Amino acid sequence: VGQHFVGDTQPYLPANTHRFEIDLAGATIPVAARIGDIPALDQAVTDTGLAIVAHVSNDFTLEYGREGLFESFLAYEGLTPMLAEHRRRGLPMTGFKERYQRFAKALVQVGDRPGSDRRLGLAFEWVLQSNPYLSSQRPLRARLYWRGEPLAGVQARLFVNTRGEVDERVVTTDREGGVELVLPSGSEAMLNAVQLRELPESSGAVWKSYWSSISFALP
Repeated sequence: VGQHFVGDTQPYLPANTHRFEIDLAGATIPVAARIGDIPALDQAVTDTGLAIVAHVSNDFTLEYGREGLFESFLAYEGLTPMLAEHRRRGLPMTGFKERYQRFAKALVQVGDRPGSDRRLGLAFEWVLQSNPYLSSQRPLRARLYWRGEPLAGVQARLFVNTRGEVDERVVTTDREGGVELVLPSGSEAMLNAVQLRELPESSGAVWKSYWSSISFALP
């Protein structure tokens, strides 16, 4: 999760975790982490194939306390049309709260047994259309799903790490929720997208943001 492959190491905290599992060779393996573990995932598996690590966080809350912060967030994530809806609802530009939740996947090849990414039923989910470790298909394609349906016209950000140099690109999903990913050999990639949905003010927050990411590497 995050941006530019930069972030703080986080321990495993069950109170922050809604779902944490490994999907491998058709089996779902719960992550056997203990509270405070760093790294949060350090687990041997007995099968081979493409391991899909899925992590869904619980909800967190933030408050917009600085002028212009909400507008900057919307502009960066391609969500500027939501600003008109914010104003239509008569909401202030500061002092309001937003909930957010993360839906992260990581693809890890174990051995040389074929395997593919698939939908795991996350509310907001990227699915890679071919195995980046074993398939010669280029460019790669990924598809974005919202509650099981392809999501068209969504801005996404692709971060590509090649020997320590990180390149950032903006892509937009097509009518089938798909994007093409042109990536060099030997790179690591992380694809992010954000959606914003209205919450009733009685909930204590006025918006909820959903953050979907998928990360993988190319040999």
